[in-house]
Amino acid sequence: MAGKYKEELIASGYYSDAVKGLMVKALDFPDPDEAVGWLNKMISHAAEYYAIDDDTRPFLIYQDNNFCCHVPACFADGLAEALRSCRQQRVLWDVSENETGLVQFAGQRFKAVVGIQTHIFLSTTQKGYFHDLIGGPKYNIVLDHPIGLRNLFENHPDHYYAMVHDRNYQKFIKRYWPGVKDCFCFAPGGLPPSDPVLEWEPSGRCANWEEVKQCDVVFIGSYHDYRDFLELLYSLRGSHRTLAARFLHVMRRNPDYPAEKALDEVLEYYGIRTGNADFLNLLEMLRYVISCVSSYYREKIIRVLLDAGIEIHVYGDNWNKAPFAGHKCLICHPAINVEASLHIMERAKISLNVMSWHKDGFTERVLNSMLAGAAVLSDKSTRLEEEFVNGEEILLFDLKQIDALPCRVKALLSNDEKLKGIAANGRKKVMEKHLWIHRAKELLHIISENS
Repeated sequence: MAGKYKEELIASGYYSDAVKGLMVKALDFPDPDEAVGWLNKMISHAAEYYAIDDDTRPFLIYQDNNFCCHVPACFADGLAEALRSCRQQRVLWDVSENETGLVQFAGQRFKAVVGIQTHIFLSTTQKGYFHDLIGGPKYNIVLDHPIGLRNLFENHPDHYYAMVHDRNYQKFIKRYWPGVKDCFCFAPGGLPPSDPVLEWEPSGRCANWEEVKQCDVVFIGSYHDYRDFLELLYSLRGSHRTLAARFLHVMRRNPDYPAEKALDEVLEYYGIRTGNADFLNLLEMLRYVISCVSSYYREKIIRVLLDAGIEIHVYGDNWNKAPFAGHKCLICHPAINVEASLHIMERAKISLNVMSWHKDGFTERVLNSMLAGAAVLSDKSTRLEEEFVNGEEILLFDLKQIDALPCRVKALLSNDEKLKGIAANGRKKVMEKHLWIHRAKELLHIISENS
């Protein structure tokens, strides 16, 4: 306290008396010299002082309302509220509204500075990175494959950490960007509807399932035409075009492969050896293969269900560009925000999820769907298989067996009791392990272990 309020004590004229009193008190300690030494460290603001003081500081959390349909902004809100519940101070700053206002934080110290896939950490001054002027560790929560966000890992301030939901991404960052201080596996937290319609009894049973569930299957994801990505790949020349074609072939035939494993197999097939830098350059050049194959499987899944007569509700104008737009079973709605999607999923028996090629992670859509009381139907990932019991808490399918989906979905839709049980069990698991309060505690543990 003498160190923290030194300036105020000096201004009030009590500093000398306070220090003298503490030095007298030090005589009561078993080792007075050690006590006085500690006092000197505190009032001189040595490293030991900041080890204590930083733990009392607020979090600075960056919010961006202009990015990815407000999903990162919801992450920031969820984390900030959870940290408040953990009795942590926090400052929530909207970089989309006032990026230049960040200058007010220069010279300040925070327990941590947290962003969600933000490029704000790349900001520089004439002397270096702006965030080196802000005390405290910096954590960037990254949602997508790291290769498409290469700048975030090659250019950054000191004490900079990455956080990803997929363990493949974690290994990738640790291998190729050792300049990042560390990378942690950090899944999103789930958001329940703010004004729920479903009534959940203490036993976990839903009391009004039949009245609320108005549609069979919803899909909240966007539509992207894989043919557009094919055009980008066709524009490549020479050996790069050959590699892209083989890369696409390997990924399509092995939908359980992470992208980097598929590219490794391609290079081995052609007998090409690369160092880390060349491998990164090649994967970055061919990254549209990842988007292409992901969009291809998404379209294939939707089409096979539609052609089997299963109605699917989708959201956003981009679905009008799909080759099956106008299909009698495709029910198109206007685009919606995250909060509205929670209420949509409340009214759905099944919430369909298709991963954006996250082979060892899971996304907020899975968790939000479960909290909203929908049974989640998703393609597999190693992490999903570990976290949730297939057939009891979630419904997982293999991308190699898409043709079997229609029979499975029809059987589920004809068995309300089965779906109710899966929805209830999934919701229970998320409530126990995957809310933002759990992530806030996880973040506090990470900070404590790495301070």
